[in-house]
Amino acid sequence: MIQLIPSIDLLSGRIVRLLHGDFDQVTYYDLEPTAWVQRLLDAGATRIHLVDLDGAFGLARQGTFKLFPRLFPEAVFQLGGGLRSRAAIEEALDHGFEAVVGTLAVEQPRELAGLPPQRVICALDLKGDRIVTKGWQAESECESTDVFESLLTLGFRRALVTDVSRDGALAGPGLEATRWVAKEGFLVQASGGLRHLADLAPLGEIEGVVGAITGKALLEGRIDLADPATRTGPVHRRGRLLMPAKRIIPCLDVKGGRTVKGVRFENLRDLGDPVALAARYDAEGADEVCFLDISASEEQRGTQEAWVRQVARTLAIPFTVGGGVRTADDVERLLRLGADKVAINTAAVRRPGLVREAADRVGGQSIVAAVDVKRDDDLGWRVWIRGGQEATDLEALAWLRELERLGAGELLLTSMDRDGTGDGFDLELLREASRLGIPVIASGGAGEEAHFLAALEAGADAVLAATLFHEGILPIPKLKAFLRDAGQAIRLEGS
Repeated sequence: MIQLIPSIDLLSGRIVRLLHGDFDQVTYYDLEPTAWVQRLLDAGATRIHLVDLDGAFGLARQGTFKLFPRLFPEAVFQLGGGLRSRAAIEEALDHGFEAVVGTLAVEQPRELAGLPPQRVICALDLKGDRIVTKGWQAESECESTDVFESLLTLGFRRALVTDVSRDGALAGPGLEATRWVAKEGFLVQASGGLRHLADLAPLGEIEGVVGAITGKALLEGRIDLADPATRTGPVHRRGRLLMPAKRIIPCLDVKGGRTVKGVRFENLRDLGDPVALAARYDAEGADEVCFLDISASEEQRGTQEAWVRQVARTLAIPFTVGGGVRTADDVERLLRLGADKVAINTAAVRRPGLVREAADRVGGQSIVAAVDVKRDDDLGWRVWIRGGQEATDLEALAWLRELERLGAGELLLTSMDRDGTGDGFDLELLREASRLGIPVIASGGAGEEAHFLAALEAGADAVLAATLFHEGILPIPKLKAFLRDAGQAIRLEGS
């Protein structure tokens, strides 16, 4: 499935489009940028590609682009244009952009060494078989295949591929360029030439293409995000924006730098190195990976940084880290280390305002509220904290509603009664939780393929498991095939 990604090009604070990247062939649109972003979000966009043309052409930056992540925390922004130094890239990431797009990866790839690979999208702008840089005004001296090899060696697999000859011309996507880069091993966002929704079909047939950038076709009304046919990307549900494709997420409970697993949070067994396990799941086609440092809260310490940094260097797919997160600074620290999202559990119960602080600072899309619950005669479901060691007075469903109000972007809901038992997810709990307006990840109890299907049918947006995956009982490709055959929207490997 391909995500349709709106593009906004800003020049001197105004929305424009260039033809073939030519500064002398510019069209200005009478649209206020923040109002246009809001229209796109209202129509269903969740990710927006923002281009600072002032930076791209070496003009004085207006700084307008910096406002968007804070003005629209519910959206994911990626930024391109004039990011020609590591300092510029780090500044953009600090301003809340989920990823940066640039040709520094082409010109000086080793300058990016050590940055989280999933937050760097390599701008591969092509004229024929040559890469162009500096606002498409200069041709790279390096052979394109050599550039590809350097980037992949450094772990940078995300690429935005633009066929310059088609950009802004509404001439159809550059399939040849896109296919070439994807075949080299990149996960590609295809840009340039998109005319209408039918252009998504040939792009969707290219393995490795995960997104399609569209700018002019949206501005001129050729594509309407509100059209149900665009729903290869986000969809509306009760006023919130969700992805239609269901996600399969292996969960790695980490203690002392090792992956462990027990039954109902007890009798833990060592299951190996978390980095090696996560790399295996990446190769098998998992949609995300979740790491929970389960002893951090109990031991009153933060999540250990070494293995988080190593995971970021290894994985191409998104990953979440939780455990021992007590402050918004902790959240930012983990994101800088390379995590895509941060899970908060015990600290949120101790101080609910932390969720709001973290969401305001980094955006709600980066905050996962993890909630562990047990059935309770008095409360229905009671919330537990400290890795399942301490009961609270919180009724689970009321707490979930409060977390939504505070700005959490997603809920990781674990049934402690079912955890590690293989008896299936708590479907009643999932049906109640899915009435909320934010995505719910089902956790606790998976024992066979049918259990995952039942959880998704009960309203879960993603399903999480550990033992079945860790011990090879149920390979992820087999599970995905089963769910697709059962009619669920499941992402194909690499998409």
